[in-house]
Amino acid sequence: MPENLNIPNSITFARGLLIIPFVYFLLAQNISYSLVLFIVFFTLDVFDGKVAKLLNQETNFGNGFDFAVDGIAYMIAATVLTLQGKIPISFILLGIGCIGIKTFVISYQYKINHILIHHKYDKFEGLFAFILIILFMVHTETTIFLAYIILIFIYISLGYYSVEIKRRNRKSRESLK
Repeated sequence: MPENLNIPNSITFARGLLIIPFVYFLLAQNISYSLVLFIVFFTLDVFDGKVAKLLNQETNFGNGFDFAVDGIAYMIAATVLTLQGKIPISFILLGIGCIGIKTFVISYQYKINHILIHHKYDKFEGLFAFILIILFMVHTETTIFLAYIILIFIYISLGYYSVEIKRRNRKSRESLK
């Protein structure tokens, strides 16, 4: 069996398929169904990583696939919610900057070491993004304030991610000497 055809990647694929009904209900402004599907999506996101570790089936492909499915889901949700007027454009621009920085750092790191590094703050970033989408779907009066606080935490997490990559690169250079 090819290493990319494994149980964790199948779970990630199923998560990717959940994006379709999620977007449908989000466009229809059926918040209840959208929330349920998004919670299932997030739960499976946590589950696929744990299964990969448990079955010793972690792969670079799986890491990248998981990152791509998450990014697609969050970007589509953010786009729909922006078009519905629930997310201000300024927030989207800051979010795109955050995603751009993380994508650059991950790509650079992969180019150097040929592996995708996850850090302990990845889970927080995923949780923060999940909470942001939920907040914007529900769209209460405190949503914008809480969203900016969460975005600050995501940027702080990016800083820790960059430091971790520098530390691992330095360690890898030292081991080559």
